[in-house]
Amino acid sequence: MFQSDGPSFVHRRPGEQLQNDCVVQTVKFGGGRIIMWGAMPFKGTGFLTRVVGNLNGARYINILSDSAVPSAHYLGYGNNFVLQDDGAPCHRAKIGNDWKEEQGIRTLVWPP
Repeated sequence: MFQSDGPSFVHRRPGEQLQNDCVVQTVKFGGGRIIMWGAMPFKGTGFLTRVVGNLNGARYINILSDSAVPSAHYLGYGNNFVLQDDGAPCHRAKIGNDWKEEQGIRTLVWPP
């Protein structure tokens, strides 16, 4: 929410340093976090799911079964889609890979 794309520069006159237009509010630590999972295919957006707690292989399966697959069906892909995820450990867990194979879900291969 309060992330920076890099340094910010403000041109100000003497005596303006504390005016609201010259100050950028930031949160250094403890600003909180919300992790969301979403599908963004060519045909539109799928369902958005909030991730509560740390993500592991079992929770990732829940997201896939409760959001990814229903999103694909809702958008008209049926089972004809390729899942794109990154190399996070929860995405590559054996339990999740076995589940995807059982469900016939293809995953885009990402080189290291």
